[in-house]
Amino acid sequence: ISLLPFFESINEAGVGPLPTFDDFFAAFLKSKEKFDNEKPDCYSWSEVLDEIVAEFQLPDVSQYYNQFQDSVPAPLYPGVKELLQRIQQNDIPLVMLRNSNLSRVSMEKTLQTLDIGQYFKYIVTSGEVGIRKPDKRIFEFCIQKGLPGQAVSSERILMVGNETEADISGAKSLGWKTVLLCNTESTSNGLADYDLPSIQELHDVIFPPKL
Repeated sequence: ISLLPFFESINEAGVGPLPTFDDFFAAFLKSKEKFDNEKPDCYSWSEVLDEIVAEFQLPDVSQYYNQFQDSVPAPLYPGVKELLQRIQQNDIPLVMLRNSNLSRVSMEKTLQTLDIGQYFKYIVTSGEVGIRKPDKRIFEFCIQKGLPGQAVSSERILMVGNETEADISGAKSLGWKTVLLCNTESTSNGLADYDLPSIQELHDVIFPPKL
C-alpha cells in the first residue's frame, strides 16, 4: 500500500508540521488494523485517513484524499464477486461510475487487479468526462456507453451507490431506481428506493424472489 502520493501532496501544500513518512505510515497501518478488526465489512479509506490526520493534529486535508484513494484499490466487500457473476450470467449490462481523477484506462487496471474488470461493460470516471456526480449529465453518459442506441425506461435502470448526495440524488433526477449501500452513510433519509446494510440484501433487489 502506498501512502506516498498523499503524503507528498500535503507536504508540498505546506501542511504541518508533518511527522516523518515512516511514522505516518506506521500510524496508517495501526489505524487500518483497528478498522479491520472493528468494522471489517464497512469502512472506507477516508475514515482511516481521518484518524491519522486527527492523531497528528493536522488541519483538514480531505481535498487530498484522492491522491491516496485513487492509487490503492479498496478491498472488495463480501459477496461482491458472486453478485457480479450473477449479473453477468443474466446478461444485465453493468457500468461503473466514479468521481475520480483517474482515467478510464487506469480504473480498468484497478478493476483487473481486483479480478472484477470483466464484469463491467464500461467504466466512467469524472476525471475523463469532465463532469462529476451528482450532475445528471454524467449519469446520462453512462447510459449512452452502457446501452448505446437503446431506449430503456428509466424505471428499469438501477443505481447502486454509497453516497446520498452524489449517487442517489443524481440518479433520482433522471427517475432511476436507487439503492444506498449503508457502508459510509447510515440512511438516505428516504431519498433512495432502498437503504441496504450490505451487498447480500442487494441480490433480492436485483433478482426478486419468485412467489
